[in-house]
Amino acid sequence: MLGERLRLYRLAKGFSMDDLVEATGGAISKQALSKYENGKMKPSPSKIVLLAKALGVKAARFLGEPQVHVELVAYRKKSRLKEKEKDRIKGLMQLRMEIAMKIQAFLRAEDGQGLGFSPYRFSSVEEAEEIAVELRNAWGLGMAPIPNLLDTLEHNHINVLLAEGDGDMRFDGLSAWVKDETGQNVAAVIAARNDVSWARQRMNLAHELGHLVQSPQGELDEEKVAFRFAGAFLAPKTLVLSDFGKRERPIRMEEMLLLKKRYGLSVQAIVRRLHDLGLVSFSAYRSANIELRRAGFKKKEPFDDEIRPEAPLVSELRAIRALKDGIISQDEYDLFIGVKGAGLAVPGTEPGKPPKRALRPEEREELNRFFRSEESKEWEETDLAL
Repeated sequence: MLGERLRLYRLAKGFSMDDLVEATGGAISKQALSKYENGKMKPSPSKIVLLAKALGVKAARFLGEPQVHVELVAYRKKSRLKEKEKDRIKGLMQLRMEIAMKIQAFLRAEDGQGLGFSPYRFSSVEEAEEIAVELRNAWGLGMAPIPNLLDTLEHNHINVLLAEGDGDMRFDGLSAWVKDETGQNVAAVIAARNDVSWARQRMNLAHELGHLVQSPQGELDEEKVAFRFAGAFLAPKTLVLSDFGKRERPIRMEEMLLLKKRYGLSVQAIVRRLHDLGLVSFSAYRSANIELRRAGFKKKEPFDDEIRPEAPLVSELRAIRALKDGIISQDEYDLFIGVKGAGLAVPGTEPGKPPKRALRPEEREELNRFFRSEESKEWEETDLAL
């Protein structure tokens, strides 16, 4: 288990084995690290502490045994998303959800609240319109614009992880079910980039929600379903018809910018939404996309810098409640907040650098208990075997 946990934290940090070796100052070789992760050799207590510092976490974190595991639902642009990056995001999801499940169990016992939906099997892409409305009604949203989508998701117990970009990030979002030891879905989590505009962030979150509401579709294109669902969830048909009118007509840029502020969608997404609803012809839709591309809207749109992306405040408030009630430890709270970014650093440290503190007595005792346990005795090789 120690080796698996070490690998999980390394991947979540975005480290290759070479990166981790370098972070330890070369004190641990790549060969030794490989043996640690594969369970072929036991690291000494001092080496465990060194690895923990290099990863910015407590050494005791390597000794835990998770009760849940994350299973990705789908991810876009599979050919562009590097395996290392997918592993990093999945690792962050896993670490966050191990703590989130404690908080969720506490909240359910206190508030009696749950996820509020089950996956649907769509018969067509157009059916996403109906499912989006049904979910809005189930969540008590009505047909008005959603002021804060991230807050809405977290309020309805969908966990959101915002991952920082590193300049080479090639994903917009990932969604996953959290399964217990019996394989049952017990929670949902969405990971999204936090280095994009507020409008794009909202579309990414809604798109991943569109993946979560789908059960396996067979021949149906799940990406098209998710995109149609996202548009319908953020800009319901009745709302769009009220704002734009019920007849097909030309579009004006000033009108699109007003709708962008109203719906929290990019101009490109709004033009597509109008086309999906039959309010803009295909030729007008195609011409608009060409003009938007020429104007540089593919990279940046007006108002992108004026409105800040949404922040996950609900989860932090819930974590504070759980901390105050003794459901999670201070260490778990720190980690829960820390894993929202790309790094796993404990607050007060820099990513990739060791925490500026000594090992606490209780942590040292937990490590000592491990090395006195039967599990530890099964490790017959030592660092001296190299």
